[in-house]
Amino acid sequence: TKAVQVVALAFVIGVSLYVLRASIRMLDEEVASSGFDGPNWVHPGETIEVQELFAARYVRLESHNIKTSGGDLVNGWLWVDFRDRVDILVQHHSGDFILFKQISYGLAGESLAVLNAHVRSSDDTLLAAKREVSRELGMVSNKWHRLGSFRTDANRGGGFVTCFLALDATEIPESERYMTPKDLESKVHVRLTPFQLKKAVLGNQFLEVKWVATAALALLLIGE
Repeated sequence: TKAVQVVALAFVIGVSLYVLRASIRMLDEEVASSGFDGPNWVHPGETIEVQELFAARYVRLESHNIKTSGGDLVNGWLWVDFRDRVDILVQHHSGDFILFKQISYGLAGESLAVLNAHVRSSDDTLLAAKREVSRELGMVSNKWHRLGSFRTDANRGGGFVTCFLALDATEIPESERYMTPKDLESKVHVRLTPFQLKKAVLGNQFLEVKWVATAALALLLIGE
């Protein structure tokens, strides 16, 4: 019957959440216990009730009861918050763009990537972007363009990405650079001319949508 199906589904969800919590604690106790520091999303006129199902440092899962813009009442609308991030396309003063060629867990193959980093809700996105360029690339730029801030999933959350273009970047003296921690992902620096970057964008060499959006917006801005 329908009642039995509902009870069974609730049981499966409960067991899944328990296993998820236990697994994260086993992998990284600090991540599991630190909690998610981002704001809760409430859509004026649509959000009726919010229940937190799970939270860790980088992610929070919620169940929302909502009234949609079409007038329907929906209970149990799953909402996922991720830490916001900045994506930065950096152009060296020589004219080449500095990118990465990397392997990421969620991608089937090697991909081109722009520089990116998670930010806390209290961070200024421009300062966070400048810090990441200095720390990851050992460079500094005084010509910054904010390309926009975007929700990564219009109906399920996913956090926001703020995209930047940094022009005329120059190297920082070795003695003034940050000590960068070892990356979890395999990646190498690559340099592309504006023509090569445009070809890479159109040729599906960026396999993550936020990276390709940042590169495409930057190319539009500089008139390529």
